[in-house]
Amino acid sequence: MSGSDPAFCDLRGNVTNLQGQLAEAKSEIVKTLDVGNNSLGSLPSVICSLQHLTCLKADEANLTTLPDEIGNMVNLTSLEVQDNKLIALPETLGKLVKLTKLDASANELKSLPSTISNLLSLKTFLLFKNKVSALPDDIGNLTALEEFNAFNNVLIKLPKGIGTLPSLTEFNVADNKLKTTPPLDGLTALTRLALFNNNLVMLPAMKNLPALNKLELYRNQLDRLPEFGPFAELEEMIVTKNRLTELPACIFDFVSLQTLEANSNFLTSIPDEISKLVNLKRLMVEGNQITTAPPLTGLKLATLGMADNQITEIPEGWGKMATLRNLLLGNNKITALPAWLADAPMARLSLDNNPLASDAAQQEIVAKMRSRFARDSSKLVL
Repeated sequence: MSGSDPAFCDLRGNVTNLQGQLAEAKSEIVKTLDVGNNSLGSLPSVICSLQHLTCLKADEANLTTLPDEIGNMVNLTSLEVQDNKLIALPETLGKLVKLTKLDASANELKSLPSTISNLLSLKTFLLFKNKVSALPDDIGNLTALEEFNAFNNVLIKLPKGIGTLPSLTEFNVADNKLKTTPPLDGLTALTRLALFNNNLVMLPAMKNLPALNKLELYRNQLDRLPEFGPFAELEEMIVTKNRLTELPACIFDFVSLQTLEANSNFLTSIPDEISKLVNLKRLMVEGNQITTAPPLTGLKLATLGMADNQITEIPEGWGKMATLRNLLLGNNKITALPAWLADAPMARLSLDNNPLASDAAQQEIVAKMRSRFARDSSKLVL
């Protein structure tokens, strides 16, 4: 038992005589049972007879299978079997029509039963860190689903229905083997889309994701981005480590964007239109082929990373960004530092591996910067 709550039976790490322990706990009134962190091996049949149970926690229980009888637990709303050794889920799982949360993450699942599509009340489905290669075709039936996380599986294709879930707010299929996705414009409630670390070579147009707040496309093989909608709520966009040669013009209409990261691509320039992103605080475009630094007129950046490019000059206009605290310009072709840089209130400044001139004026600027960073010289890299 847990404290004075007779509805919660806490046997976590403490299963000795399960039958007796449940009898003592008056199993007919127990609503929540925690048998996690035990070496059960399999789920005892006595648990599956607890038809009044609404929440079963059996994580880290060394489970290799779930019995078919689990389908008898028709009042379950939450089933947590993460961090086990499950290789399959029983078809009878589809009988748990009241289930709102299913956590089967960190197991050894290779497939899912088709009956998963019967769980019409399901809101949270956690499947990350398994070996699943395909999702049921009828997964689009799960119209109540709000969070789906299949990170770190071996998915090679997504069913069309996945893009029609009207309640889905978080969709994470990162770290799989996807080359593309079906249309996703039916995900009208989506706030986070995580597709990073796949094999994406193309994406369909995304023009109807009005609630999208975070878009993660990094570590793929995209040589261009799809046509995006207005994305009025988007605050963070990460497209690092792709094959992009340009940023599409539609990005500069994302008026709420605060973070844009496009490191390690093949960009040769940053359009002046980036100044339309008036809420941008972090711009990272390191490891590209940019030759001319953009003016960034009117922006209020806190962090600007343009290291490992081919920039020859630091614009005078950057000195007007009173908000700038982190400036990373190492490994470029900069020969002269502007005077304003000596007095700029930087927290971190990186200018290493540039062919800086050594005349008196430049030496004076460098001396002032060294003086300003005297208390923590590690924040200044020259």
